[in-house]
Formats: sequence, structure tokens, C-alpha cells
Amino acid sequence: NNRDCHKFEQTLLRRNKKTLDSNDEIIDHFENYTVVARSAIDVYIFVIGDESENELTLNYLLGSIMEALNSITMQGQMLDKSQIMQNYSKVLIIFDEAVSDNGVLLEANSNRLIDRITEDRPVQITEDEMLNEIGNQTFKFFKSLM
Repeated sequence: NNRDCHKFEQTLLRRNKKTLDSNDEIIDHFENYTVVARSAIDVYIFVIGDESENELTLNYLLGSIMEALNSITMQGQMLDKSQIMQNYSKVLIIFDEAVSDNGVLLEANSNRLIDRITEDRPVQITEDEMLNEIGNQTFKFFKSLM
């Protein structure tokens, strides 16, 4: 149920936001789930497994996902909401390659996740990504004139 899922996510965020803001990562047991999470500037990434899931495995997966996400940011930029939106299609590929629709761990090696962004799957460019690239090329053009 969508409403139950949204309520669960809101409760989970409220429960862990303060800790994530001060510690950058958490491991929690909540409503029969094992939860690991990390924060970036204005983003919280959660990986949730059942209560018997190995915390170290979930944490390793989350670390690999974070490493792959950091690799898609523009040079000199840190991972934040803006970078996620500008690279949204790549973000989706990272999560899709890491975990199946049924929650099965598919890939936990950050280098392989990064490789799959460019090699295995065609990237559909979103409007935000296209506008970002136009802005980058315009900036480079004007910089070359100066």
C-alpha cells in the first residue's frame, strides 16, 4: 500500500534524521527491519533489509551505492539533491543494478556499478541533465573566449 509505505518512510526519517545529521551514517532496527543509512549534504540514502539481514552486508552495499553516486556528480561538486536530479537517469541505473525489484542484492561492487552506468545500459537523458549539459558547454565556450 502506497500510504503505508509513505508513513513508514516518514517515521523512519523522523526517527533517524537527527542522528544522521550529526553522524553521517546509522544502523538501526526498526519495525522488524534492519536499516542502514548515510547522509550527504541534503540527501538521506537508506538501505532496508529484513530483521535477519546482516548489517555488514547492508552497510557494504550502501557504501558501494554512495561511492557510485559520488562518481556521477560534476567535478568539484558534492552529492546533493541538485546533483541527483541532474543525473537522475544514472541514479536509477545505480539502484537498479545494485538491487533487484524483489530486493535481492545483485551487485555490491562500486566499480562495477559505475561501469554499468556507461557500458551495459543506454542512458536516457532527462530534461535536467540536458539543461545541465547545455549550461556546462555554454560556460566552457565563454571561458574559452576570455
